[in-house]
Amino acid sequence: MQKKASLLIGLTLIVLGVLALVGNLLIQAVGGGFMLGFRAWPISVVGAGLFLCLPPLLFRHQRGLSGLFVPGIPALITGMLLFIASITGYWGIWATLWPLEVLSVAAAFILMAVFLKVPWLMIPASILGFTGL
Repeated sequence: MQKKASLLIGLTLIVLGVLALVGNLLIQAVGGGFMLGFRAWPISVVGAGLFLCLPPLLFRHQRGLSGLFVPGIPALITGMLLFIASITGYWGIWATLWPLEVLSVAAAFILMAVFLKVPWLMIPASILGFTGL
């Protein structure tokens, strides 16, 4: 158990570091000054989503952890959309891609149904999925 927790923390930090590097490279490619460096703040939201999504994947024998997908996957999607909007400066992305938030909750319910082996969770997943589509 201790090894997997250390692995979880290590993988989360590595992914956050890679995202920060990619963000900094994008900021330099866009050609920004000092204030443009503050546009990479959504990486913390992505990190929170990863931190919530990794335990159910690493500790599969603890089926109750799959409930962490419900806040984790929407946090990942929100962080990615915030990151794209922050780097590009096009905040109108929310006007077109907001259904991804609803679809992310549907995907979370699907993953929760698979990990818990409860097929009844597919009912709210399908309702949310069709609403998002």
